[in-house]
Amino acid sequence: MKYNISKEWVLHQARLEEGLEIGTAALPQNRAPLTSLDWSLFPLKEMFKRSWFTGFRGSLADAKAQGSALVEAYITRAIPRPVVSLQRQRVRAGAEADPYALLAWQCRVLLIAKSNAPRVPYRASVLTDDWFTELVHLSRFTDGPLRAQAYLREVGIPLVIEPHLSSTHLDGAALFSERGPVIGMTLRHDRLDNFWFVLLHELVHVKKHLRKGSLEDIFDDLDVAAEDIEREADTLAAQALIADELWETALPRYVQSNEAIQDFADQLKISPAIVAGRIRREADDYTLLNNLIGLRAVRRLFLP
Repeated sequence: MKYNISKEWVLHQARLEEGLEIGTAALPQNRAPLTSLDWSLFPLKEMFKRSWFTGFRGSLADAKAQGSALVEAYITRAIPRPVVSLQRQRVRAGAEADPYALLAWQCRVLLIAKSNAPRVPYRASVLTDDWFTELVHLSRFTDGPLRAQAYLREVGIPLVIEPHLSSTHLDGAALFSERGPVIGMTLRHDRLDNFWFVLLHELVHVKKHLRKGSLEDIFDDLDVAAEDIEREADTLAAQALIADELWETALPRYVQSNEAIQDFADQLKISPAIVAGRIRREADDYTLLNNLIGLRAVRRLFLP
């Protein structure tokens, strides 16, 4: 399900000042002031348990008593602008997605990216076809996801791993920070094939869809059906992982044996998990080839 989060947020979640209407001069470009947000709607208990309130040493009861101040300080550290952009977000998610939880998670990703920013500035021109090919080749290594994170840093793109909040069901996001694009991933599905597909999907967004002043935040639950730019990102991510012209005649499409999959992966210098993932996705059967998808092989690289 695709929806315009600004409409949902403004009409149902944010408390706008009395008399303020969408489209008035007081709210340019359909942005909501931080002061209009209802701080009580943020997932404070979950944020507290994850130690997101830097410097706070009190109990959960203390956090609840100071909830508004804690959450407002947390949000403004990550987004120092006087307003939160609503019109410039796109969400591919189910109807249950909570925009306040999305904002809390987004701020966490931005704060981590800021605290360990790449030394080089991002330049869009580096994301060439050859650059994508070299990235995918890293998948053949056991620590490929970590190598991918370092590879992105070399071109100024932080890759932040942060598990999703319980009411968001996110796989990943492409975001704009003050320094440039940031990719956030949740590893909600702990599989190598999923890691590489989500990463390439978000990188397609960075290259083709993310634009400062236009579309600045894209959130993705890839279990939800795709439309427009999401369908394009799905298609181009799959193409970057395995070129369509090679897949057309690939033996594993017709002989789904471990040997055929491994031989094809070796030929392409990629992980067999990517090949197995493509077979599962096209067959819409996620019980296939469980021994080849790299189950529980990603989180242990990033998370304690």
